[in-house]
Amino acid sequence: MIRQTGLTLIEVLIAVLLLVVGLLGVFALHSYAKRSSGAAANYAEALVAAADMADRIRLNSSQRDGYQSRSYGSGVLVAPTINCTGAISRCSPAQLAAWDRYQWDQRLSGSAEQLAGRNLGTPTATTGCVFVDADRVDVVVAWQGRVASEDSAAGYGSTIQSCGSSGTKRRLALVSTVVAL
Repeated sequence: MIRQTGLTLIEVLIAVLLLVVGLLGVFALHSYAKRSSGAAANYAEALVAAADMADRIRLNSSQRDGYQSRSYGSGVLVAPTINCTGAISRCSPAQLAAWDRYQWDQRLSGSAEQLAGRNLGTPTATTGCVFVDADRVDVVVAWQGRVASEDSAAGYGSTIQSCGSSGTKRRLALVSTVVAL
């Protein structure tokens, strides 16, 4: 009787098939991890932007009500005539509020990073909203995520839900604070 050594063609094909299935799983996991890290980065950036605006309002509390808006991020606010960067003492509280609103609008519009005239610095449809109710100030940043899931504004009241475009891709970051006059 002849003893066979080595592998048969069937064994090799099964081994290759298992290798391919394993690699497909690794690629799918990598794609999911990349998408998730992108979503986490968007959330972190939105939270930093919302906290920045909340800080600006706290520092200029006498103008608190003037910050209220649902349209930050459109990029259409006109630059104030006076630049209040680094020279707060030269600006009145009203001028500082106008400067803060303009700066935040530009940040949310992504105008700092452009390619061929398109703003690339923020996620799709980024909108900033500031809501003032007595001493409570809610700063919201809403944007459209890449993957559909539950609308992240669903658990909030109608005021917060009015920020950004509703839908299954809407994401939002909320910073609430108290700013007394």
